[in-house]
Amino acid sequence: MNTNNNSPIKLEIEVKLKLDGIDIIKDKLLNLGFCILVPFAYERNTIFDDAKKSLKEKRIVLRIRNSNGQKTLTLKLPPLDSENSEVYKVKQEVEADLKYAKKNEVFELFNKLDLKPFFKYEKFREIYQSPDKLSIVTIDVTPVGNYMEIESTPEEIDRWAAQLGFAQSDYITDSYYTLFLKAKKKGNHMLWAPGKRPKLFNPE
Repeated sequence: MNTNNNSPIKLEIEVKLKLDGIDIIKDKLLNLGFCILVPFAYERNTIFDDAKKSLKEKRIVLRIRNSNGQKTLTLKLPPLDSENSEVYKVKQEVEADLKYAKKNEVFELFNKLDLKPFFKYEKFREIYQSPDKLSIVTIDVTPVGNYMEIESTPEEIDRWAAQLGFAQSDYITDSYYTLFLKAKKKGNHMLWAPGKRPKLFNPE
């Protein structure tokens, strides 16, 4: 949500919640009046950094996301220190649509800045919107499990989480990179092994 309509910087407040399965939570969301904004789509994400991991040290994320053929560049600034930061993930974010960028143009630019792919991760994501249009909920199917994200104000996050059967003690503020490290999977990237990608979805 933007704190200033004239600013490209968006204040993002969100939490993750671990899901055992997705069918029950999908039914709950629809019964609560949520609508599907974007049906399940395959996403491939690439995070960039230099050889010294300078951005990671500063807790800055520079990412390109490719979903349904649409590429988006995202810059996530360090988490904000606030009264909510211990419970919710609070970050400032800037996004840019790369639809007018030539093929590999941004990658070549990053390369000139000594920024290389640092971490790649893939997932399937479905996006929901609350009936009052104040909250966004996503369901993610990933190589390290299924997760739901709720993005809104702290009050709305708590309200919807409770109605979906979760408490604040269930909130997760880790990034997918941190979740990947905690899962102790082999390799350097959060990718499905060949032939292991879920077949109930149709990737691009």
